[in-house]
Amino acid sequence: MSESNVSKALGKNGQPVSTSLFEFDSRPPISKAQPLGLQHLLAAIAGIITPPIIVAGVVGASVPDRLLLIQAAILAAGISTLFHLYGVWKLGARVPALFGVGFAYVPTLIAVGNQYGIEGILGAQLIGGISMMVVGYFIQYIRHLFPPVVAGTVVLVIGLSLYDVAIKYIAGSGNVAADGFGDPKNWAVGMVTMLTVLIAAQFGKGVIKLAAVIVGIVVGYLLALSLGMVNFSNIGQAEAVAIPGFMPFKSAGLFWPSPVAS
Repeated sequence: MSESNVSKALGKNGQPVSTSLFEFDSRPPISKAQPLGLQHLLAAIAGIITPPIIVAGVVGASVPDRLLLIQAAILAAGISTLFHLYGVWKLGARVPALFGVGFAYVPTLIAVGNQYGIEGILGAQLIGGISMMVVGYFIQYIRHLFPPVVAGTVVLVIGLSLYDVAIKYIAGSGNVAADGFGDPKNWAVGMVTMLTVLIAAQFGKGVIKLAAVIVGIVVGYLLALSLGMVNFSNIGQAEAVAIPGFMPFKSAGLFWPSPVAS
């Protein structure tokens, strides 16, 4: 018997409400919802901040500019998530989906950034975003041109193109010239974290299985802490609340034809 059939609670109107973890309108208990919500948040944060970190490293951005890109990515993800949760007029999916930063564009952004810098990337993204809105409106008429085999192949190619980025960040800071790049401690933390996620996902039970990512993050962090790889010195220097600056980058050369076409 499935959980959705046996796990029921009474709502405010006296009607049974599902407490299953796998139904859209269910209300699971806080003991189950909280760790899964935390896992979703941590996994989302990692996915949101990684692309700007990668791109900032490629263009050689300063530390303040790197922080600015990360702040902008988190703010944009939050606004997009709220927009699609609640909708505005006829816009918005109105589903509990968290929107983040797309890894699909990272290889293209790296290529653009190497030649045109952060300004070229931002100009290309602006035009690309408008183009995606137009394509998104008409996608219903051309969806048949993108069967699962085509979409799956594209996703596979994108994932393979990012393997070198992942390996570099496991080995160190993503920069082969950085101090300590390839240190055995870096590989140890990366491999232990990956194995922990795989073991929890394959052999764990209940919440442990569902929260495999957060289990891996906790184990990896504790290992890094025990190896003296965690530095808290910059936390005390950071502002408690920071608002991204408006138009911080120069607009000269913002819309070069080549990166926009890319």
